[in-house]
Amino acid sequence: VKPRAVSTSDSRVGVAVSSTASAGTHEFRVTSLAAAQVTQSRAFTGSAAGVLGTGGVDITVGGTTKSISWSSTDSLDAIATRINSADAKVNASVLKVDDTNYRLVVTAKDSGTANAPTFVDTGDSLGLADPLNIKVPASNAVVNIDGIDIVRSSNVISDALSGMTLTLASKHAATDATTKAAVTLDST
Repeated sequence: VKPRAVSTSDSRVGVAVSSTASAGTHEFRVTSLAAAQVTQSRAFTGSAAGVLGTGGVDITVGGTTKSISWSSTDSLDAIATRINSADAKVNASVLKVDDTNYRLVVTAKDSGTANAPTFVDTGDSLGLADPLNIKVPASNAVVNIDGIDIVRSSNVISDALSGMTLTLASKHAATDATTKAAVTLDST
């Protein structure tokens, strides 16, 4: 097995190679980066216990649903902790926008459209089921490799080219030159 080295023409695509990579040149154009969905709750005037009455939310990711409930004795921080403890493949935190505007923010743990959470609110709700509260929609990475579009849920792609791991850093604008990567025998 012979060691390989790689050089790239710019920093839009990071490339790491193993000894199983074939020597040669590849061209990459990133048209979309993968993103994890970010959803915010409706606005609350504070974060202390009593801002919400009794309610709940079902969070579904990848066909698995987790149910979280609360009562008027729970603060927004307590609800966020409950969501984080439910292993629902999301992270929740409380965002203080200003002194009278608080929101619970729920971020998918994994990027890609297949990992986007959906919400069903019950009772006095957080408003997570409102599509207008999705602030960052989930998206997949799309990179053209040697003329072929590859779609993945992550910006780190290790299964497209044998022996190569790509890390997509930024999109190519229409006027940007294509990123070129040259894989060579590492003579050092």
